[in-house]
Amino acid sequence: MQADTIVPQPGNPQALNRYSYVLGNPLRYTDPTGHQAWVQSIRFPGQSLVGALAIGAEAIDPMPFDPVVIPFGVMLIANDPLWQIYGPQLPALFDKAVEASHSLGRALQGGNTAGPGGLGPNDPRFRATMEARTRFESIGRESVPDILKAYGGKVGQPGGIPDVFSGRRVTTLGRWAQTEPAGRGGARILNVPNWSPQLNSDWIQEAIHNGDVFHLVMDVSDDTASLLNSNPLYKISAFARELDALLKAGYTRVGDYLVPPQ
Repeated sequence: MQADTIVPQPGNPQALNRYSYVLGNPLRYTDPTGHQAWVQSIRFPGQSLVGALAIGAEAIDPMPFDPVVIPFGVMLIANDPLWQIYGPQLPALFDKAVEASHSLGRALQGGNTAGPGGLGPNDPRFRATMEARTRFESIGRESVPDILKAYGGKVGQPGGIPDVFSGRRVTTLGRWAQTEPAGRGGARILNVPNWSPQLNSDWIQEAIHNGDVFHLVMDVSDDTASLLNSNPLYKISAFARELDALLKAGYTRVGDYLVPPQ
């Protein structure tokens, strides 16, 4: 018996056992490559669209379903014309989506080796990454008072980057409506076609470990334009989650800048 040489899905605890086969679920998955659990080709005529979406969500990431999936499926089923139009196309589209997710997973495998030169599940950096991702996704409005206490206020406050941090990389922070114009002007922002909480967490953690100075381009306030999210499923904005990560890392506010601990 030989352990798998990679951890195929770091966010899935089942994948951390490198001696297990297809996440311990051989009735649902196969493993033609020896490194990645593949969902069986699924045909579901007569099944509900909710079931189809749930299977699709689990195929892409076999973790508990995002709460958006079920309400979205119920909404579609409630509109019979949509089912009549898109239902016959769903199996083929689903197969393409699964293949695309597998291709993306293979592309992301680089740097995720469990052998020499990579991060295994027992590596402290691996655990730190997973802990940061978990906190980034799980925190809610209980974090807002501490964020406001540390960073609250409007932009345009006096004070620049302290001399001790001169020459540090500067990352621009805010919500998309404010950061996108700054990015077009050459500022460093998070600008990716397929955003995810995990990607956002990794991006902010890389900047923290690099010792970046963060430039605030929007007010830090207790409302849906800043820290809060109007979607009740998410409660707080990604901007608030980023600020929480910086607060946990010991950053302080100087004018419109957040600087690392000295």
